Amino acid sequence: MNVFKRSAFLYAPITLLSMALPLSVSADWTGGVEGGTVLDGDNPTTSLEFILKNLDRPFSHEFNAQWLSDSEGFDTYELSYEPKYWFSDMTYAFGEGAIKTFGSASLDNYQRLVGGGLGIELINTETQNLFAEVGAFQVTSIVAATEFAPEFNESVVSSGFAVGGTQLISDLIKLEVDAEFLSSDNLDVSTAEAGISVRIPNGALKYSFNYISSTLGEQEPVENSTSSISVKYDF
Repeated sequence: MNVFKRSAFLYAPITLLSMALPLSVSADWTGGVEGGTVLDGDNPTTSLEFILKNLDRPFSHEFNAQWLSDSEGFDTYELSYEPKYWFSDMTYAFGEGAIKTFGSASLDNYQRLVGGGLGIELINTETQNLFAEVGAFQVTSIVAATEFAPEFNESVVSSGFAVGGTQLISDLIKLEVDAEFLSSDNLDVSTAEAGISVRIPNGALKYSFNYISSTLGEQEPVENSTSSISVKYDF
């Protein structure tokens, strides 16, 4: 369900440039590199992501390594792994483990995530894809002690669901929709993204609209919507 990555919409709403360089690792593994420049108001952010996948069944795997850096020199690093076990052509169980560090590639200030759930792929053809997932996750946040504050250590369990799909039109246009809802004892978060990719020479031009709504306790929901445009070397 990529819980950490979906939450990045809070910090990186407008993507102006991105690229994806497909890498052929072996007959079973494929990889790529995605990078770009992200703007968040007056605070531009640079991103770089490495992806490695094996889509074999009954076991499939995906590894991700991501780096974000803003204009003030604040860096975020994330490593994640998502395995799947396919019970049939349509149903699967998935796990997710991730660790995200803030400020440097060290374990002084970080979050770790462990979770999993069940999914179903309702449609999977060359032109269409539709899936749904339910899962539960534990996110632990640890902040190192300073001379001004003690160490902060908090663990939160969330559960929720995700749905998404793609539709290819005339081999030139691809529509993408993803939505997710996560709920914990004190926080509910809903996210949604709709995108359209248009094939261009050596890649695609993509426009996305992102929406997020957060409800803390009994407070009124806080909503935010953003749009992004990107250029990438895949479709």
